[in-house]
Amino acid sequence: MTVSFARPSRSLFGTGRSPSCCADFAASEKANHDLYAKAYSVVAYPGAEHPLPNYPAGEEKLMIKNDFGWAAANRDKILQEWEQRYGSKDAPKS
Repeated sequence: MTVSFARPSRSLFGTGRSPSCCADFAASEKANHDLYAKAYSVVAYPGAEHPLPNYPAGEEKLMIKNDFGWAAANRDKILQEWEQRYGSKDAPKS
């Protein structure tokens, strides 16, 4: 995965490295194993997670299967349904 930024020539904290280097690392298998799995029970790479003390097991099984492509294609319909269900509970719009 490569993430591009509008100004790739800008240095990251004076290191001479582009900010995309951090995004590449953040999305890497190594970051999931060595960094995120120490604090989170479910991470992006299968097999990278490990049980955390005092945290319920099987958390991944409780997560929804979210289809972001479908949600993007149906955004207007979703927002309309949300407004119909919950809009009346909003604070008054000024």
